[in-house]
Amino acid sequence: MVKFLVFDLCFLVVFIIGIVLLLVKNKKRTERDGIIFMFRTKLGIKFMDKFDKKHHKLISFLRYVIIAVGFMLMVTMVTLLIQSLIIYITNPTITDQVKAPPIAPLIPYFPELFGMKSYFPPFYFIYFILAIITVSICHEGFHGILMRYSKTKIKSTGMMFLGPILGFFVEQDDEDFRKKKRIDQMAALGAGVFANVLVFLLFFLLMLGFTGIFFQPSGYTFNTYSTAVLNSSYIDNITIEGDFAKIQVGDSFYFINSTNVELIEDNSLFYAYTDTPAFRNQVQGTIKRVDDFGVYSQESLSQVLLSYKPGDSAILGTEKDGQIFEYNITFSSHPDDPSKAYLGVGKYETQKTGINLILSKIMLTLDEDEYNTIINKDVAYFIYYLLWWIMIVNLLVGLFNMLPWGILDGGRFLELAIGKFTGDEKAKTIVNITGKCILGIFVAMMVFWLFGITGIL
Repeated sequence: MVKFLVFDLCFLVVFIIGIVLLLVKNKKRTERDGIIFMFRTKLGIKFMDKFDKKHHKLISFLRYVIIAVGFMLMVTMVTLLIQSLIIYITNPTITDQVKAPPIAPLIPYFPELFGMKSYFPPFYFIYFILAIITVSICHEGFHGILMRYSKTKIKSTGMMFLGPILGFFVEQDDEDFRKKKRIDQMAALGAGVFANVLVFLLFFLLMLGFTGIFFQPSGYTFNTYSTAVLNSSYIDNITIEGDFAKIQVGDSFYFINSTNVELIEDNSLFYAYTDTPAFRNQVQGTIKRVDDFGVYSQESLSQVLLSYKPGDSAILGTEKDGQIFEYNITFSSHPDDPSKAYLGVGKYETQKTGINLILSKIMLTLDEDEYNTIINKDVAYFIYYLLWWIMIVNLLVGLFNMLPWGILDGGRFLELAIGKFTGDEKAKTIVNITGKCILGIFVAMMVFWLFGITGIL
C-alpha cells in the first residue's frame, strides 16, 4: 500500500491548496473565528426549504421515528460506556492487549500513531476527509431540514475549515428555535444522528454489495491449535523443550508455554495444546491448500480432510502477510473418529451477546489472506476500506452525539424529554449531573489505562 500512501500525501497537499484558493477567492463571504474559517452561503437554506416543501408529510411522520431512534442510541451508548469502564476496573491487564488510550482522536493514520493497526484498517487522509464530509453534510443537513419543518429561522449555512479539516454547518436562530414545540425541538436535535444512521446503513449495504461482487473466499484462517483441559494431579512428567513445556499424562503428550509451568497449581485445571500435526509443525497463516486441493473456508477444509486417512502425508500451503509457507504434514487420528484424518486447528472467538455482538459483526473487516479479488487487490481493498470507514465514522458520530451530555445533541435532547415531566429547571439539573457522570467515566477510563500502561496496576 506504499503507492496509496504517496497518493494520499499528494492528495493532502492538493486539498490544502484548494482550500486556501477557495477562501482567498471568496474572502468577502469568509469569516474568521479564532483558528476556524467559516465560508457562508445561502445554498443550503434553499435546498432545505425545497426538501421540506416536497416531503413535508414524510418529515412529520419521521419526527417520531427520529425521537425513538435517538433514545435507542442514547441507551446503547451509555450501556457501552458503562461496560467499557467495568472492563477497565475488573481487568487491569487490558492494557497489555490494547496499548492505545480508551479515548483516541479520530485523525488520519491514528491506527499507526496509537498502535492499533491490529484492530483497525489503514485510515488515510482521503478516507478521513470523505468520511467527515459525508458525516457533516448529512448530519447538519438533517438538522436544518427538521428546523425548517418547524419554521425555525436559519441564519446561514456553509463550510468551516480548521487547517485541512473540512466540515459543514447550519446556523439557526437559537432564540427562535427554543420557542418551537418540544417534539419539534427533539426531532431537530435527533435528526443529525438519525441521518448518520441512515448513511451508515446505506454504506453497509454498499460494502456488502462490493464485497460480494469483487471478493472471492480463498482460505481458512485459524487462531488456535487443538486444546484439552488437564488436571494437574494427573501429570506424570514435565520436560522443557524450547518455548514449550511437554506434559505427559499416561501415554499422551500435551504442551503449554514454558513460562506458564510455574503457574500450575496442585489439583488445578488448565488448558494445554494437544499433540497434533498442526502444533508439531507450528503451522501459521491462512490455510490455502492441502496438496492440490484448494481450501476456501473451514467447511471446505473439513471436506478436503475426508480424502485422507490417519498416517497419510500432505503438503499444507499457507499464506501470512503476503508470504507463502509450505508444511509437510502427517495426519493423526481424529479424537472423535479414529478413522478420520486430523490436523488440529480451530478458531476461538470470544462469546459476545447483545450490543457487543451486533457491534462486533458490524465492525469486522475482511482478513486479506482469506480472500482473492477479481480486480487489482490494492484497488479493491482501497475502495473496501473507504466504504468501511465512511460507514463506521457515521456510526461512531451518531452514537457519540447521543450521549446525555450537555455539550452534545443528546444532552439537550434528554433535557427536553425530562422537562416535560419535571419542568425545565429540574431537567437542566439532571442533565448537568448526567454530563458530569459521563465525563467522570471518561476520566476514570483514562486513569485506569494510564496506571495500567505504566505498570502501576
